[in-house]
Amino acid sequence: MAFLDNFKKTELGHSMYVQAQQVANALGLGRYLPTSALGTYGDLVFEVSSSKVLTYDGYSRKTSYKYASHEVIGSAPVLEYLGPNTEEISFVIHFNAMLGVNPAEESDKIRQMAEEGRREYFIINGTPLGGAPWVITEVGDEVSNTDRTGNILISTLSITIKKAPDLPMGGVSGANVANNNNTENGQSSAG
Repeated sequence: MAFLDNFKKTELGHSMYVQAQQVANALGLGRYLPTSALGTYGDLVFEVSSSKVLTYDGYSRKTSYKYASHEVIGSAPVLEYLGPNTEEISFVIHFNAMLGVNPAEESDKIRQMAEEGRREYFIINGTPLGGAPWVITEVGDEVSNTDRTGNILISTLSITIKKAPDLPMGGVSGANVANNNNTENGQSSAG
């Protein structure tokens, strides 16, 4: 089943699943198919089915760009484009035990992914956003309802993820390549 679940996360797999679902619905067999995920982030699967509701809310995506400002005598500063900043996505997830979700387990799963520094694709409607993996940079948890023994029944988790594309060996400008020239005897090559 893991293969099918992973295949459904791809664009081709999602497209094939949608077509199979349309045929099944036309034949009156749609209720026998497993639910299609609305999206995924690593092990976190956003879905709505008769047994489970796990969706995100308040989605916001921030893209900014870096500019250097050069002072000019007698004129306004001249801006020089340096490149993009790291993209950021923020959203909240409402966990409700009455909707087939264990809030504590889901929260722990997300925190574990963050602590491991896992780089995961954020896939919405079968498409990986930004074409690169993302990392969790911030998690906030607000518990709004517990049972009499302290089990969490309803909670809201706020998550911030940042785009973390693979860098080619040596980085963009060779910054990650160790320079072995003159590093013996404590001398650095920075000269």
